[in-house]
Amino acid sequence: MISVLKLNQSYEPIEVISWKDAIRLIFLEKAEIVNEYDKYVKTPQSLFKLPAVIRLNNAFSRPRKRIKFNRRNIIRRDKSCCQYCGEYFPATKLTLDHVIPRSKGGKTNFENIVSCCSACNLKKGSKTLIESGMRLRNKPITPDWMPIELVSLFEKSIPEEWKDFCYGG
Repeated sequence: MISVLKLNQSYEPIEVISWKDAIRLIFLEKAEIVNEYDKYVKTPQSLFKLPAVIRLNNAFSRPRKRIKFNRRNIIRRDKSCCQYCGEYFPATKLTLDHVIPRSKGGKTNFENIVSCCSACNLKKGSKTLIESGMRLRNKPITPDWMPIELVSLFEKSIPEEWKDFCYGG
């Protein structure tokens, strides 16, 4: 199935839809083509280039999705990088660490959990950053839902036609 990236009026990714749904939105004049594939669909009367990216013509409000708090999303937020030493690791080689240890009142949430390598996790232990003499590369934050969602759907292969509109492309 050929997929199409749907953008809002501000060129932000909303979702991935089928090419048939994209063509339907275009013919109903609810969307415009932003980028096309080098593939065609033929009807009895015409030949159409398939859309790769479309943009909605009208604004709409949609409640922001909350990103789930889990190991995979923390590692994605941190881009598979140890937040203490700055080295990149496969997800299977990373651990999670409480910046403020639970023993010192630290919570288990996006703002207090970072991905780190085993060596850094062992070095820090249940100490605070000051006690351990370590520094964070990036402040842990609750991630924005769109980049995470798109990366999770197309981790291995984002179509070339979408890369200008997706994070991590």
